[in-house]
Amino acid sequence: MIFIAGGGFGLYGHAAALASMQLTPAIGLLERYRATIARRPELQALETRVTWLADEAAGLEAADTVVLARRPGDNLLLVEELLRRHWTDRLVLEKPVARNADQARELLARLALRGIKVSVPYLLQHCDWYPALVAELSSHRDVSVTWRLQQSPQVNAWKRTSEDGGGALAFYFVHGLALAAEACPTAELDVALTQGVLSVVAATDSACLRVDFALAQQSTFAIHDGEQLLFQAESPFGATPAYGVVDPRVAALRRFYERTVFGHAGQSLAFHERITKAWRTLEDLEKRA
Repeated sequence: MIFIAGGGFGLYGHAAALASMQLTPAIGLLERYRATIARRPELQALETRVTWLADEAAGLEAADTVVLARRPGDNLLLVEELLRRHWTDRLVLEKPVARNADQARELLARLALRGIKVSVPYLLQHCDWYPALVAELSSHRDVSVTWRLQQSPQVNAWKRTSEDGGGALAFYFVHGLALAAEACPTAELDVALTQGVLSVVAATDSACLRVDFALAQQSTFAIHDGEQLLFQAESPFGATPAYGVVDPRVAALRRFYERTVFGHAGQSLAFHERITKAWRTLEDLEKRA
């Protein structure tokens, strides 16, 4: 069983993606989420795949894959419970992994020491445009990614607060750090913070990837190879969906599960350490800004 803890993106993201995969086992959800699924048209098909559970303890006991999609502090409590149970199967841990980079580095090292296969759903490298980006880098071209995000007024308070693991860096730009780490696996991640714009540059002898991110008045996402526009949309995942329509992130999340969680493209501790190192440097820059 795959147990999902989280009644927001855990349902309309993770559960929806897993339900679209024919070979995945039963999806365990807490009974209290049943009403949420019933009133969302795009999620009602989930009901035939769900095993309803009374509480978290029942889910952790039955699962060989656990998905933690709550606030970082809440996820940490459930991770500690898994460690107490000497659980050693697959763990999907939503970003941000912890409230700050040091906590994330320590937690990931502990999980690796226990032999737990941890996967963090960094989704940019599972978008439709990613193969074209990698092809440009392989052709010795410099590629720039520009991401501007208008936060919704409905965004939960913790997602806006860096002390809780939210904010532009931990909640959003960590996706950009992961993109650079995967697209340029041998390059150093050089980061900067300039007038509110978070940047990472990954340069090799033959190509360079630059990713810029900032909160803004309008959401845009664009990829350029020099003067050539490779991709442009409202977000990395396309347009914001209307009510009742499957979230566009589901397609990228499904690829994440197929390739990373259940496939052969797992995330190493070294991969996570490259991200948390760059994250920590940016935290220091934010404190001095």
